[in-house]
Amino acid sequence: MSTTYNIYCDESCHLEHDNIPIMLFGGSWCPKDQVKTISKEIRVKHLWRDVAFNGVIDEFSQGKVEGFWHVITRDNATKTNRLIDYPRAERLSWAKPLIENPYHDEIKFFFYDEGIPHKGIRHYIWFEEGNYVVILRKRRDDYFWITAFFVDDWKRKDLQKRFEKRICP
Repeated sequence: MSTTYNIYCDESCHLEHDNIPIMLFGGSWCPKDQVKTISKEIRVKHLWRDVAFNGVIDEFSQGKVEGFWHVITRDNATKTNRLIDYPRAERLSWAKPLIENPYHDEIKFFFYDEGIPHKGIRHYIWFEEGNYVVILRKRRDDYFWITAFFVDDWKRKDLQKRFEKRICP
């Protein structure tokens, strides 16, 4: 009896106007009968159904695929689509411990008023030494995970300015 495999690939690095229908730079595979089990393990490991900030379950942890894609990719230069960002993806497992331990000595945890009403006051959890930040927004009864990303040189300067202008809510 033969085994059927599902193959998953990422073609997000496809270049516009290169007349090539795909660009495969990575992939994974698994036996078809294990897809549900493996998918569940990935969601549990990476989407953290029980991640909590200040004891409140974070909405992102409720399984939003778009949010997961957002925290492992970044806009390309033309902002037409998001491309995989390996430094972001490599640090994804850092988000849960940062959210759950924002008061650790090595973490810069601060509030910043974005100055735009719909953005409101954001909670920054910045692991400066690890070049990673998680940004949350308080809502009435919970917190909303805005983003998390690798901090490059330009963003480090921006975050430092935000930290210097932080507020006390």
